[in-house]
Amino acid sequence: MLYFGFGPPVVLVLSALFVVPLLVWDLGTRRRLHPATLWGGLLVVGSIPQRLAIGFSAGWLAVADWAVGLVR
Repeated sequence: MLYFGFGPPVVLVLSALFVVPLLVWDLGTRRRLHPATLWGGLLVVGSIPQRLAIGFSAGWLAVADWAVGLVR
């Protein structure tokens, strides 16, 4: 993952900002949120703590090292 000099927490929060255009689109065109936007947005934003916890765990780092070894 390319961090552009930022740490993983900042990158994950920035990735959650991709939900904002969906919210603007729904509110601008439908005058309400589409259920998929609501639940998908909540899932993306709510998964940030879990992604941080899993991403730095020893188990995940072992799997990542194994996967990188496959392409070397």
